[in-house]
Amino acid sequence: MESAPQPLRVGDAAGTDPMFGEGIGPAPGYGKLAAKALQDAFARNDFSFVSYGDLVRKSELGKSLTRRANAAELAYRLGSPLAQNVIWRRMGPLIRWYLQGRIFNWTDREQGRKRPRPASKALASNN
Repeated sequence: MESAPQPLRVGDAAGTDPMFGEGIGPAPGYGKLAAKALQDAFARNDFSFVSYGDLVRKSELGKSLTRRANAAELAYRLGSPLAQNVIWRRMGPLIRWYLQGRIFNWTDREQGRKRPRPASKALASNN
């Protein structure tokens, strides 16, 4: 069996979170997109997967990873500890607001489900 010119990558092999470099969070989203690509490949009998990159970029996962890549580029470009301290202390609330709800559960977002509240907030609202 030969290797394909355009392999279908999922999980960590497809990409990681640009901000923190972890791959567990986006892995389920990549799996869902890969399943769509495989369904399409069998329907068209074309296993080149040349449109998989576009599928990922246009998805909610891809848009979220693009936003996080832009934020990471800004954060890591300013490499001095003083500059990063200023960014995270002064800009931290703005960055958290910008990334809010866009970090995990990409598959849930694409299906229209809302993220569950963190347990600490759920407990606080019941008291």
